[in-house]
Amino acid sequence: MNASWETRSVSELSDRIWHALSSATEPGPDPWRTPVLATVGTGGPSVRTVVLRAFTRPGFELIAFSDARAGKILELDRNPTAAWLFYDPTARVQLRVATRMRLHWRDAVAQTYWHRLPEDQRARYRSLAAPGTPRPDPGESGATGFGDESQFAVLIGEMEELDWLWLGPSHHRRARFRRSESDWSGYWVEP
Repeated sequence: MNASWETRSVSELSDRIWHALSSATEPGPDPWRTPVLATVGTGGPSVRTVVLRAFTRPGFELIAFSDARAGKILELDRNPTAAWLFYDPTARVQLRVATRMRLHWRDAVAQTYWHRLPEDQRARYRSLAAPGTPRPDPGESGATGFGDESQFAVLIGEMEELDWLWLGPSHHRRARFRRSESDWSGYWVEP
């Protein structure tokens, strides 16, 4: 994310946000490629880092992958609201995104993404042991066994609200955006 975030126009800012999210889906060192995803667990908030696999526009969807047996899948099945946190420490820009999540596994959407994955990435979803299963040692990932996409899940977050914060060198700026259908309205707020 090399572009300066200095702007006085919320419409220009939203264009920069969409561009930054699109750029973050490309492999590489972009800090927005690995956002934090927060869900509601049985004991309260539950957070973890995920890999942003895609950003769709005009759908305004954030897409990540997971093992279908992971705790976040059960949490999202119970409560589909989630928040994503993107942060670039160099640019000092934070983006919080409120989403409504859809889960896909053992369906056509999951199969489509599964077949796009390189073989080495597919192996990560074939572990015989579910995520969080106790192990005797730290070693390598568990033995793989399943050869299809039955343990592979696609998480799609439909973006509803954004909260953008820039911690500039001499001043801070903050803006909020709300979605209505396919249109977004934005306004500046006190940081």
